[in-house]
Amino acid sequence: MVWRALTPRERTILYFLAFLIFTSLAALGAQFYYTNTEIAPARGGVHIESELGIPRFINPVLSQISDPDRDITRIVYPGLMRYDKNGKLTEDLAESHKIENNTLYTFKLRENILWHDGELLTADDVVFTIKLIQDPKYASPVRLNWQGVKAEKIDDFTLSLKLTSPYSPFLENTTVGILPKHVWENVSPKSFPLAEANLQPIGAGPYRFEKFQKDSTGNIKSYTLKINDKYYDSPPYIERITFKFFDSEEEALRALKNKEVSAMSFISGYNSIQVKEGADEILYTFSLPRYFAIFLNQANSKLLSDKNVREALLLATNREEIINISAAGKGKPSFGPIVRELLGYNPQIEEKYQFDPDEAKRILEKSKWADTDGDGVLEKTLSGDTEPTPLEINLITVQWPELEKVMRVIKDQWEKIGVRVVINSYTLGELQQEHIRPRDYEALLFGQVVGIDPDPFSFWHSSQKKDPGLNLALYDNKTADKLLEEARQTLDSQARAEKYVLLQETISDDIPAIFLYSPTYLYPVSKNIKGISEGKIADPSWRFSDVTEWYIDTKRVWK
Repeated sequence: MVWRALTPRERTILYFLAFLIFTSLAALGAQFYYTNTEIAPARGGVHIESELGIPRFINPVLSQISDPDRDITRIVYPGLMRYDKNGKLTEDLAESHKIENNTLYTFKLRENILWHDGELLTADDVVFTIKLIQDPKYASPVRLNWQGVKAEKIDDFTLSLKLTSPYSPFLENTTVGILPKHVWENVSPKSFPLAEANLQPIGAGPYRFEKFQKDSTGNIKSYTLKINDKYYDSPPYIERITFKFFDSEEEALRALKNKEVSAMSFISGYNSIQVKEGADEILYTFSLPRYFAIFLNQANSKLLSDKNVREALLLATNREEIINISAAGKGKPSFGPIVRELLGYNPQIEEKYQFDPDEAKRILEKSKWADTDGDGVLEKTLSGDTEPTPLEINLITVQWPELEKVMRVIKDQWEKIGVRVVINSYTLGELQQEHIRPRDYEALLFGQVVGIDPDPFSFWHSSQKKDPGLNLALYDNKTADKLLEEARQTLDSQARAEKYVLLQETISDDIPAIFLYSPTYLYPVSKNIKGISEGKIADPSWRFSDVTEWYIDTKRVWK
């Protein structure tokens, strides 16, 4: 009745007032909602990552050589311990651990861990994995790390690792992924590298195998993992992670630019300038304990067995120029086997062999090297010879654009002091099989990852001169051997650091290698992928240490 008594004008005013009240309440409600909520990660989305090469062994016992194998294995197979995003060791499969007498390590496992197939993970799986690694018939690349270790089950969720002697970085070895005994116990050593589970793994990590796709030649072109809903820790947000495999960094970079992938497993310094910060990608940087060096095989070169020649080559090497030209400035000069910022780094060796080409020329001249025929190359009649020998060095490396650039810069630098440099590059497979394993080279440009808790034993101890050892310079020095042996058994960090300081001085005096630089690990990722934290990583695969915190989709949640 009241409504009918109102005039049309009065009705319009009431409509308008009702509208104002409604919109005001809606605005207040929206303001209240946005003031009291925040954006949070939500489950969903697919992350696609490029890799160079193809996967063969998604298996922690065999995966240490190939980057695709190591990266995927890191996500699928957890270890007793893990590195967090700050580069610190923390428990993973283990709920707790204790150390007694520096030789007895006892681990208590979480009791709620399920393998991807639903079976319970127990101490039997851990003991099985360690004994399998120790068995030489399985030819595990990490076997050396587990020699002299006795693994014993105490109960279903407790085990002990007994060392024959103290080994200071041992806890780092326990980051190796654990295999399910029920899947692998009936696989013979001969069949082990051929087993189907190497490409269709059953692990216990945050992601599980879903599928892979092959091309017409049988090579794997993509490999997809999906969320493991049975994961024992905080579940990840990103629904799937797919790896795509490329033959070259340039192909992988084009895929990133064309949005075919959302990240590259790595990018070299000189290519990183093509990543436009703040546009489509973010260039994450990680500190990685790695260096590149030229390893000098004195056994294969009469010239390099002359310390004067080695010293001249070292003084003729301009590290800053190498970093700027080859890595676009993305790295730091390296002077020895211990990387800067790690335990025992000796800054005094930086002053010993600074770039000084004039001094390099003087050393060679004093050693009777001279350019007698005017061709720009020094010659000398060596002991026992009747004809002069040119000062010629054969330098090889892997077919990777950044190292090939380094090699060309080195060639230019050394030729300025009268050295002829013959350069060649090979595929990684060719380099490993035909040159590194038989130690068939004069000078090798290559990299080594030393670990966050350094133990350079395998790189510099004389017992490691032959394959599968990693002493690429065939270095043999009793003082260095003793320091390496004592350092790995010294648990006092200060005392251990002092031994590494002396080790660097010893190696610096002998010049078995020319250390060049430690490159920054560069990880270009689409800005749509969030939650990635920069920091220190033990090897490139540890960029996935916080993968469960990465996300694409979001939602609003109450504060």
